[in-house]
Amino acid sequence: MCAVSAHCVVEVPGGADAPARVRSALERELAAELDADEVYKLRLLASEVVTNSVVHAGLGPDGWVAASVARNSTRVRVEIEDSATSVVPAPRRPDRVNGGGFGLQLVDLLASAWGVKRGERVCVWFELELSGAGRPAARRRRARPGTRSRRHRGMQPMAYGLAQPLTS
Repeated sequence: MCAVSAHCVVEVPGGADAPARVRSALERELAAELDADEVYKLRLLASEVVTNSVVHAGLGPDGWVAASVARNSTRVRVEIEDSATSVVPAPRRPDRVNGGGFGLQLVDLLASAWGVKRGERVCVWFELELSGAGRPAARRRRARPGTRSRRHRGMQPMAYGLAQPLTS
């Protein structure tokens, strides 16, 4: 695990416990940096996306789910890939009688932006605007004289394992 100053990657086994494991890991990593409402939304949306992987793509315990998180002062971005999803997910009409169809509807409603990228694997990503409440102001460090800062403004690209960096 890592602190989420630029990016963080959480990888858990697939199966029915995957949504809870991703929720717990993200909360552990972000609770000190985001306010309670932001953590709640992030957990909810990540859970919905991972649940889609388990239910619709058949992600079992022999598979994996990886959630990459990047944060800057105004936004947090989560990218979720798994070992099972091969088709691009799309919202569907919610079924109020039998249940289902609410996951991507919630993502669409609560996220500032979201989408699906297809490469070697399918990646569902979403972004949340941050309010700034409840977080201490970030301290800026100056580079030593004669050195160049390698830090870029905005969020850093994220990559894990052998996958290619994911960019929007």
